[in-house]
Amino acid sequence: MRTKGYMVVFGLLFLVSLNEQHYLSPQNLQGCDRFRVGKFRIDSELDSTYWIIERTDSTQIETNALSGMTQTLKIRWTGPCEYELTLLNLTEKPKDSLIARMQKIPLKTKIIQTGKDYYIFESYKEGIEFIFSDTLRLIE
Repeated sequence: MRTKGYMVVFGLLFLVSLNEQHYLSPQNLQGCDRFRVGKFRIDSELDSTYWIIERTDSTQIETNALSGMTQTLKIRWTGPCEYELTLLNLTEKPKDSLIARMQKIPLKTKIIQTGKDYYIFESYKEGIEFIFSDTLRLIE
């Protein structure tokens, strides 16, 4: 009976290991270059709004569909599936000086999975212990 239980546990661990390897495998990261330019959409989980993102090889413009607020960012690709975003311009200036200082820190982003018309990413700022993960969908 104990042997059967161990076999089940090892079988489950093996399946989890295979799934993790598949999720992070190079096949799931193929084609990051097709997301370097284009038009994208990201939906907010907090409210019913979404952002439209227009990206060229050096600039990313993000527009909030609900408020119309835009921000322009410089994009610098640091690897095949990694990039940094640095704020260049914001239509609404932050009232808090701490937020203004944080906006000067580049946002580092790593694409962790790709699909036909989307990618899943993780982003963070150095010195801040928070990782943001979401999905960006290609719309053009």
